Amino acid sequence: MFCGFAVAKVTKGVPSVAKIAVAVEFRGCGLGRHMMNELMKAAKKQGNIYDVCLSSLPEAVAFYKHVGFRAYEGLRATTQDDVVEGQVYMEKRLRQRPRQSR
Repeated sequence: MFCGFAVAKVTKGVPSVAKIAVAVEFRGCGLGRHMMNELMKAAKKQGNIYDVCLSSLPEAVAFYKHVGFRAYEGLRATTQDDVVEGQVYMEKRLRQRPRQSR
């Protein structure tokens, strides 16, 4: 039985959640939150990953905020092939970046 899936990718050293979906009959059961938590755990284990980003459909922004992402409402994706126009750019900080010595 299909419950849901998540696809993450790394572009220029920054991981992003490309797609996440939960079957209608399983929505509201915490499956999406569980998948996102597991993705964040895997990213943290890498050690050199500080932030995770994604582009959210407007109707999913509340979900991503609930799992700790920050929405940049003024930034909307409009031209990338793998992004639907109108999506909202979001980020989640996993850890503080180390200070660079001068």
